[in-house]
Amino acid sequence: MSQPYESLQDKCRTLRLAETAKELPSILREAEAKGWTYHEFIHEFLSHEMRCRERKNSERLMKWAEFPEALTFENFRLEEQTAIGGKTTEYIKTIIMGR
Repeated sequence: MSQPYESLQDKCRTLRLAETAKELPSILREAEAKGWTYHEFIHEFLSHEMRCRERKNSERLMKWAEFPEALTFENFRLEEQTAIGGKTTEYIKTIIMGR
């Protein structure tokens, strides 16, 4: 093996931790550089996989939903909404501005 972590990457892929397997070398380097404990390493290792899975799931659902464009609060025109009452509109504005 050309790299000492290739066997770990293979094990990650076997356990279906594909995204983390790709990033394993950089995670190991960061852990070594920062002197992480085993707990910190496992936490970051699993957190990375969870973030990747959440991102992929979100992308898959957005694709499945076939939305014409990505909508955010920044491009939402609250004043154009006729189905929302004035009190609710003001409440939503305070939430949006309070972020």
